[in-house]
Amino acid sequence: AAAEMAEDLEMQKAAIPTILRALWSANAIDIAKTLKQVCKAVLYGGHGVDPVAKEERLRRAQGLAILGKTFRAAGGGADGGGMDFETFQDSMFNAAQADAEKRSREEEEGGASTH
Repeated sequence: AAAEMAEDLEMQKAAIPTILRALWSANAIDIAKTLKQVCKAVLYGGHGVDPVAKEERLRRAQGLAILGKTFRAAGGGADGGGMDFETFQDSMFNAAQADAEKRSREEEEGGASTH
């Protein structure tokens, strides 16, 4: 059972980077697309937002710039701050490993009490 668990863990460990990289990329694309749509709606109207006059558009653009700076400062951005892919991958692997160990302990405890 321990050898099987170790083998399963190695297989999971080998697959995790590919899966996480795909999820990371898909999320980045989705976020970028959503932000583009929101910014366009805020600046020009559409998607349920009334058309925007030029003066208001300038004020909104300044507000979006401030918001962007705030998000970069809080969560990292192009300057390298925040969680990078490798850190995210490590935390996901550690969570999966802890879950597998917990399930293994539960199985052992369950098996010991029935014998």
